[in-house]
Amino acid sequence: MAWMERIRIGDKFRVEKTVSESDVYLYAGITGDFHPNHVNDTYASNKFFGRRVVHGALLVGFVSAATSRIDGLEPPGYMAQEYHIKFLAPAYFGDTVATEATVTEILTERRKILLEVKVTKQDGTAVAAGSAVLKVMRSEYP
Repeated sequence: MAWMERIRIGDKFRVEKTVSESDVYLYAGITGDFHPNHVNDTYASNKFFGRRVVHGALLVGFVSAATSRIDGLEPPGYMAQEYHIKFLAPAYFGDTVATEATVTEILTERRKILLEVKVTKQDGTAVAAGSAVLKVMRSEYP
């Protein structure tokens, strides 16, 4: 059965994660993004959000994790081609964020899957929303 026969418009893929202080520091160490809004409690407490916030790009990583849950894209699989994300509210250390990706369109001839994505906190607050495009690889690629 081909990939386009297993994936349907409306299919949803979800991940949930409580973001810890160590998650943020590990992300900062990997990327080199040590902005004080994320890692300096004294600095952040005197700024707009009043405390340290989770990196927005870490939330985008959760979008990638949600799309990785798509069944039926066995090797050679797919690659993320685009993410368009708008950050709507801060996520803080200790927040549980749920990331959901919903298939909105399947472009079979172009081998693309279009998804709507949203990230919400435990209280229902939307922290990020946007879209993603996945490109399904051809089987002759390694």
